[in-house]
Amino acid sequence: MRSSALLKQIAPLVSRTWYHLSSVAAHSELVLHTDPVLPVIDFSSFASKNDTNDYPRDIIEKLENACEHVGFFYAIGHGIPNELLQRTLSVTRQLFNLDSKIKNQYASRLFVNSPKV
Repeated sequence: MRSSALLKQIAPLVSRTWYHLSSVAAHSELVLHTDPVLPVIDFSSFASKNDTNDYPRDIIEKLENACEHVGFFYAIGHGIPNELLQRTLSVTRQLFNLDSKIKNQYASRLFVNSPKV
């Protein structure tokens, strides 16, 4: 599937209605906006390093921004086969559907005494 067609399919899914303080309404007035909030990052040029073996700076900046300011991103052009993605999603769902007692057996010891969020 071409990237533009994929973006058209996921746009409604990654758009949501959100509120933020508008610079125009500086007196704590909430303004309603509908914007895509999940950054889409195309990794297709990531494999092509330049002469200095550096990765494309624009992708690095988009990735950095998405991770720091949003926490998530939608990756396209990554080259990971769809079959592997589907298998990974299936196994992930199976894991999350397990009973808590079973999942706790595999929980990282680093988080055993962490406060509940």
